[in-house]
Amino acid sequence: MLERELEFAVSLARQAGELVVSMRGRASTSYKSGVEMVTAADLASDQLIRSRIVEAFPQDEILSEEHPDKKEVYQQRVWIVDPIDGTVNYAYGHPYYAISIALYDAGRAQVGVVFNPSLDEMYTAVRGQGAFLNGERIQFQNEKELQRCVVGTGFPYSKHLRPKAKKWLSYVLDEVSDIRRNGAAALDICHVATGRLDCFYETVSLWDCAAARLVATESGATFGHIYPLGVSEQEEMVSENLLVASAKVFKQMRALLQQVPKDYREPAS
Repeated sequence: MLERELEFAVSLARQAGELVVSMRGRASTSYKSGVEMVTAADLASDQLIRSRIVEAFPQDEILSEEHPDKKEVYQQRVWIVDPIDGTVNYAYGHPYYAISIALYDAGRAQVGVVFNPSLDEMYTAVRGQGAFLNGERIQFQNEKELQRCVVGTGFPYSKHLRPKAKKWLSYVLDEVSDIRRNGAAALDICHVATGRLDCFYETVSLWDCAAARLVATESGATFGHIYPLGVSEQEEMVSENLLVASAKVFKQMRALLQQVPKDYREPAS
């Protein structure tokens, strides 16, 4: 069950990866909403992925970063796509970026694929069947204390959202071993699963985390939210205030981050 969808997503992620690698260094850039970079490679990758999904699964919905026009997809079968997660890294020649493709059904992740073409690393997961890196099973193992953890995070493009991120960072920095800001949430979450990071927290968009979430949870990592969700919110469709770590570190980090109110705003000067 879901073998066809997994095989399709893996093949498609690899095709998109080959495309963006071939365009690297000659992909023009522009900015969405004046602040968020988008390249011609983002658009080409998105077009490729969307067209292949329409051909193979015409009955399914598609939600992607470059076409975020589908709002009511929670109860449907939907492919959630980030054609390049880590666009700034890609545009600047850094190898930390990925193609992210997930299949959700009734608001729950079923298939997740995250592919870093620079390192030829393919993360895959199917619900209830475990997580894998290049075909090798990922078994989450992390017994570190919070003070020994290397923690990943990111910062929003919109400046009005940055005060809480800065406040979070001020709380975390003195309690952990070190911080990493790598610039691609999908890979950061997968790297918690593999032990390359000990913890990750951030508010992101759904396409940034949709596939990686399944990789992390299927590996055995604890994945959740910093603040309690509303009764009407579907947990796997909420991408704000994310936290992933071992069960022990998750509890400690959540308590630390919850010291900053959910609606925190920088005090007026």
